[in-house]
Amino acid sequence: MPAFATSELRILLTPLVTHAYHRFGWALCIQLYIDDMSITACGKGAVAIVATVTNFTRTILEKAYHLEMSAKKLSLIHISEPT
Repeated sequence: MPAFATSELRILLTPLVTHAYHRFGWALCIQLYIDDMSITACGKGAVAIVATVTNFTRTILEKAYHLEMSAKKLSLIHISEPT
């Protein structure tokens, strides 16, 4: 994780990030910023990985931490996926 995230956010999200990396391995890249989180993936199934991790993140933030994930900031960019 880059050193940009606040300490509080880093403490809250570390278990989530660790779980996601254990499940999806090196295809996944999660970056934490001050109040943002970037989820990217590469390789076959990248879109499905990003969608799954995004939904998992939303569930944890809303149900476990009682935080809201901003719909205005939520975006998905799909460049290409190998066939």
